[in-house]
Amino acid sequence: AGTLPAGLSLTPVAGGVTISGTPTIAAGAASITVQLKDNGNSNNATNTATAAVSIIVNAVAPSAPSVVTAVAGDGQATVSWNPANDNGSALTGYTVTASPGGRQCAAAANQNSCTVTGLTNGTAYAFVVTATNAIGPGPNSAPSVPVTPLSGLALTAPGIIANAKVGVPYSLMLAASGGTGNYSYVVMA
Repeated sequence: AGTLPAGLSLTPVAGGVTISGTPTIAAGAASITVQLKDNGNSNNATNTATAAVSIIVNAVAPSAPSVVTAVAGDGQATVSWNPANDNGSALTGYTVTASPGGRQCAAAANQNSCTVTGLTNGTAYAFVVTATNAIGPGPNSAPSVPVTPLSGLALTAPGIIANAKVGVPYSLMLAASGGTGNYSYVVMA
């Protein structure tokens, strides 16, 4: 009677039966009854024995989140991931860690992104994500592809150009800042 937890099976071996495998269900207890039948009885008599077994499947730390991606901003990066498997104990949250520097952000168990702030513009960062449940933190995810935060672009110009004259050379500096410094320009109407 009862059902083996998913991932476990019975295997006859010399002298008995083995229950083995890797449980794939949520934590909890399963009670089963195993019946042994003697098939070698030459008298055709029914010879059986039973044993009750309780199998307790304990929760473990969550798996690593997967598919970690990052999008850089000005002094920050927003990191997203696919959820971790809770492995039998509800997730309590996620932690994202930047490398280099170790800056972190935290996300609730039902979120799949957060923004790491305080990053240095012009420095490349990779990010790992760790899921946590009541058992503790799981392993780090594989790192994201590195991204480089950059400051926003700015182009400073005077409001009105009053000194330009027909047929006379003219020059006006528009000050550019931010980004990578590798600029291109387009005149727009």
